[in-house]
Amino acid sequence: MNPRQLIRARPSGVVVLCTASLALALAACSGTSPSASSSSPAGVSPTPSLATTARCAKTSDASPVATVQWNPVVQGSPTIKSGQAVAFVTQHSEGPTVTEGTNGTPAPNACIDEVLAARIPLVVTFYKAGVYHIFCRKAPSTMTTVVTVT
Repeated sequence: MNPRQLIRARPSGVVVLCTASLALALAACSGTSPSASSSSPAGVSPTPSLATTARCAKTSDASPVATVQWNPVVQGSPTIKSGQAVAFVTQHSEGPTVTEGTNGTPAPNACIDEVLAARIPLVVTFYKAGVYHIFCRKAPSTMTTVVTVT
């Protein structure tokens, strides 16, 4: 039965058809599904932000306040405030790393251990105050720096 036949046969069919159409339209416009919820289930905390859980992390969207030239001759040993970011930049394509640790050994639970791409800044935000020793796995005795976070 097509909609016109339904309307002629049963006036109440129009009401049902219109009500169903309106409900679907409102659900589509609301931007949420019936199972979506803005609150966490009881006893489960929402995921904390990086700022509360990490000492430092790769943050591509952050604006760096300092830059470290990460080449065979390292230039830069910045002192920044907590919550600020540093860009590590290399001109080489051999894949140097930016690794937290000393003497070629990554720190336990290193907050950063990333491979750099030539001329593409790796932006790292430092969330917690402290002294961060950073080295390159390929040249751990010569490619080192310290980032001091106050």
